[in-house]
Amino acid sequence: MAQVLLDLPDELLVSIVEQLDGDRRTLCTLSLVSKRFQALSEALLYSSIFYRHGFLAERILEAVKTRLDRGAAIRSLESRMHPAGSPEAHASIAGILRRAPRLQEAIIESPYCNHERWRKAEARTRWGSALEKIFQPFVEGSAIAAQVLSIEHQPSQKPLQSLSRLTLHLNGAGREFWTVEARHASIFALPALQDLHISSANILASSTSLMPSTFRSSLKRLTLDECNLTMDGLKNLMAVPAALEYLYIGENHYSPEEEDFPTPQPYNELCRRDPEAFISAIAQQKHSLTSFVYDAKQNMADWSVTPTRPQSAGSGFSNFEKLSDMDVASPNYFLTSLFISSDTAPPNLKSIRFAGIEMHGVLFEELQQARSAHAGDDFAVPALIRRIVAAAPKLEEIAITFDRIAGDLEEELREPIQITGKYLQERKINFRLLQQPTRFQLVRPQLFGEELRPDELIYANDGTEFTSWRAYSPQHVTTYTLVGLDDWEQDLSVLDHGLDQDWEDIDESDETNTETDVSEDENAGETE
Repeated sequence: MAQVLLDLPDELLVSIVEQLDGDRRTLCTLSLVSKRFQALSEALLYSSIFYRHGFLAERILEAVKTRLDRGAAIRSLESRMHPAGSPEAHASIAGILRRAPRLQEAIIESPYCNHERWRKAEARTRWGSALEKIFQPFVEGSAIAAQVLSIEHQPSQKPLQSLSRLTLHLNGAGREFWTVEARHASIFALPALQDLHISSANILASSTSLMPSTFRSSLKRLTLDECNLTMDGLKNLMAVPAALEYLYIGENHYSPEEEDFPTPQPYNELCRRDPEAFISAIAQQKHSLTSFVYDAKQNMADWSVTPTRPQSAGSGFSNFEKLSDMDVASPNYFLTSLFISSDTAPPNLKSIRFAGIEMHGVLFEELQQARSAHAGDDFAVPALIRRIVAAAPKLEEIAITFDRIAGDLEEELREPIQITGKYLQERKINFRLLQQPTRFQLVRPQLFGEELRPDELIYANDGTEFTSWRAYSPQHVTTYTLVGLDDWEQDLSVLDHGLDQDWEDIDESDETNTETDVSEDENAGETE
């Protein structure tokens, strides 16, 4: 039977093997049948790699060194480093990146991200060395290679030329946050990169100093997650993409102790510091930006102080012709500055979602005042909502997320909420009120194995009215799925055959190898 299969043309064998895509264990076994089947099955086996332990990174590196076509097969690589591993072993990913010329997507997660172990002196020192090794392939493959590397250290063939999606959840050397040094800006200068997500990073004015002035990246989506940003750092970074479409700016919420390095910087609260300069920095992408998310750092003063006079935002977002979707978690003064009139609002805005620690108190307070004063229906609609509707004539959706509400919604608030819903419904605008779920102390960035629970729907003007905290998931909220992510660690016991065996060293006169018993090796491979 095996010989009959081997007599088939390659086209039919490819079709047979492709039917097994996703069944990693069977593919591993199939790779033992013959040299031809090994080549066909390994193309699928190596197309998507996931691991958590450094010793697996070392084994995969040895495998791709043995056969170059294994590295060429890699399209997706997830290195979700476990804190129990060795930082030096995790640095093996640098060798894998250099040998994966067709890699399209990579996720690299530090073993100490949101973890106490980074505080230990030994871990800090060892991780700092590993971090620089991990960044080296990005430098070699970027537009700033000539500025950073000497001629003798520039590779003849640049790595990562096909990488289009990159996620980096890292730590610094000795600190919870890592600083985007000038050489690290190589991640913004990869030729094919379109989607970049970084977290826990310090972004300074000098971060892009080595970037050629004429260089424009192909970035379409940029996520700055739980980062320390300076105004000049943001301004310089926004000059790099040629046509950014999605921008997420998430300021540092949970690690205030990280705002004092390197040397005290004017980090975060950018919209409070200077709304006009903040919007001007983003306006470098006004010709292409379609979706903007701003999760501002919340100052404790916001709990009790609400500016009565909005700060000037200049022309605001009025020149952002393509901006149709906004998600703003910010103190009220940013929203009131932005929507003071149609002269500052995005002209083609269709959807806005907003939240913030002030929002719950201010909006509910307005509703309560309207209720107690027995005012007319129009007055019962919060001023901020009326201002947004007036300033954004193409609006189709408003969603407001409150802090978590203790107990049931107060009865006296239901009528003004319904009035607001009706007011917006008459204008063909969908309206939703939501509350944040219980977070169970999870903080951003969202790491491997962490599930981001969706916001819970309180009210909708689509006919459902008030709900019993029915779950609702906005577009920007994703639920982490663990299905299938452990395949590599579960099945590497079988893949040992593919890692260690090279069919070129086997006698071609006996090309079939159907007698192989893998059970013994499977059991042996299950231990480190």
